[in-house]
Amino acid sequence: MKQLPEKWENLPKDQILIPADEGLINRRVAEHSLGGLTDKYLNETGTRFVKIDDGQNNQETGEFMPKFQGLREDLISRALEFTNLSDFVQYRSKVIFTKDGWQACTESNSYQEEDYQERTYFDITNDYRYRNETIDSDYDDQDLDYGMMDKQIQWYKLDSGTDFSESLFKLWSFDSIINNDDRLNNSGNMGLMSPVFEKFDDYKLIPPFDWGDSFQRNVMEEMNWVAAKWEAKKLHHFIAKYTGNDEILLKIDSQGIFDLLRNYRNDIYSTSEVHDVTDWFEKSLTATRDILWTEK
Repeated sequence: MKQLPEKWENLPKDQILIPADEGLINRRVAEHSLGGLTDKYLNETGTRFVKIDDGQNNQETGEFMPKFQGLREDLISRALEFTNLSDFVQYRSKVIFTKDGWQACTESNSYQEEDYQERTYFDITNDYRYRNETIDSDYDDQDLDYGMMDKQIQWYKLDSGTDFSESLFKLWSFDSIINNDDRLNNSGNMGLMSPVFEKFDDYKLIPPFDWGDSFQRNVMEEMNWVAAKWEAKKLHHFIAKYTGNDEILLKIDSQGIFDLLRNYRNDIYSTSEVHDVTDWFEKSLTATRDILWTEK
């Protein structure tokens, strides 16, 4: 085995990946339908994915800033276990040996199912646009995000005959708590699992995945919690107006999730980075309690 960096020498074996030993093959994202810009490793059957942590250059300083995606996705998928969201993709932090040496990554399994095909929001809207069908929203002139939410609900209902609004509102509420805008604004990160055969009519939402853009450092550093609470109330009022009642749809086991955040460890990342993310998550949950979520 290639020598691990000193900071990772004590990691358990199940967090250490050697592609040749694991049957993993590096493939550029452009060669398949996973989306995103990061390098991924897959097994031959396409049921197991490893995504390399990436980053971006600071526009002002030019300094490369890692996104610590593995930390965020590992933590968030564990936190989701304490919510009433279901069928989400589980991510686990690991390290992998690549042509560039050892790198942090996340591992997950495929959500694909036999007799179903994945059709992203992008695929669905494009299919209908070829037929010159469009959907407008009364919310477009009020708030762009709410207009996008309304249109997604309408497109999914048109395509499947199913109203997924309640499930979508729970998901968008959780995304708001973790400051993840890479689902609503990314047409490849949402969609439907469509039955392959016409005799099946049980359409499903694509299980929620890709939490890597949550808790971005610039957001954590600049957060105004008064403004955040106001934005949460706006989203709650939009949902209440849409559903016709004031019920908070997202339920969370507060003791379970707060215990997770206060005791969470991830030895692949620095203690300070783990603390920054868990502390921010806890503050966001506290600020949005009884607005975007309530006790499970």
